[in-house]
Amino acid sequence: MNRVHDLKFTSLYLIVYFSNHFIHSPEISTATPGSWTKISYTKSDPWSAGAIAYEIFGNNNPFTNGGLDPRTYEESQLPQIEAPPIIKSLVNGLLKRKPRERLSAEFAANICGIFCWGPSVWLNGSTAAERVQDSEVSRFGFI
Repeated sequence: MNRVHDLKFTSLYLIVYFSNHFIHSPEISTATPGSWTKISYTKSDPWSAGAIAYEIFGNNNPFTNGGLDPRTYEESQLPQIEAPPIIKSLVNGLLKRKPRERLSAEFAANICGIFCWGPSVWLNGSTAAERVQDSEVSRFGFI
């Protein structure tokens, strides 16, 4: 399914007055309004989820409490989140500055599902026999 998540961006009014700019992705917070400007929200919600994940795991949100500005931060400035390693990687993937490098919401949801409900061997197995099989993925509904 190909969905279009673009919105014409002709005024700052909605962005400034009705939203929390600390959890806007870089491409949203740096957009300049104009007659021909469109903003793609395709990967902005996953970015916001990555920012909020800090709070979910009991950390300070680096954009509201940590002093980072979503418009100018560098990925190397992000503090380490206190969470399991797979979640750390997931959050880092969600907070990529460039939307094309950022994880999708669907991919992130699948990783969270595997982490919560998938067999533990999927996360810590290292031998060929312990690797994930397609039939197992189908059985657990992660396709």
